Amino acid sequence: MPTSRQQLPDSVDAVTRTTQVIVCALAMGLLTFSGFAIFKRMDQQPEDGIFLIIGVVFAAMAIVMRFVVPPLIVSAQRKQIAGMLPDVSREPFAEDQQQADSEAFRQLYGLFQLKTIIAAAILEGAGFMNLIAYMNEGQMTSLIVAFVVMALVLMLFPTRSGVENWIEGEIATIEQVRHF
Repeated sequence: MPTSRQQLPDSVDAVTRTTQVIVCALAMGLLTFSGFAIFKRMDQQPEDGIFLIIGVVFAAMAIVMRFVVPPLIVSAQRKQIAGMLPDVSREPFAEDQQQADSEAFRQLYGLFQLKTIIAAAILEGAGFMNLIAYMNEGQMTSLIVAFVVMALVLMLFPTRSGVENWIEGEIATIEQVRHF
């Protein structure tokens, strides 16, 4: 399987752009709803309630889950991708090897998008929960937590080099899995 950057298919640009649009859309949903929540609470006094606690706990759990769920999905899919490649004892540039490499890249690109979308969606849910808590109770802490979560979503914004590095790392890991 190719491992140098020059050998990565050009579709890495398309994957990067598509994932960038999705991450931005998820963050913009939070930003738009935060504007609505702030407008709704304007000129109202904060209230005590349980939504603040629920929102903060939900955000903490989402941050942890953001680091747990996507790697589990990647690990399961990595095994499937490794199993679909032809035996390494064959010619490295045989037609079936090139087809398998191409299919493996398609799978890896899809996997990159999947893990990024899942991580962003987990965080987005926590952001919306805290915005709803802010709308109901007006506690500034809920709004701050929502903006922190929004920043974490934006930190998932992919770059071409980031996608390339991730793909190369996965290729190396797949090769190691195949040897065991």
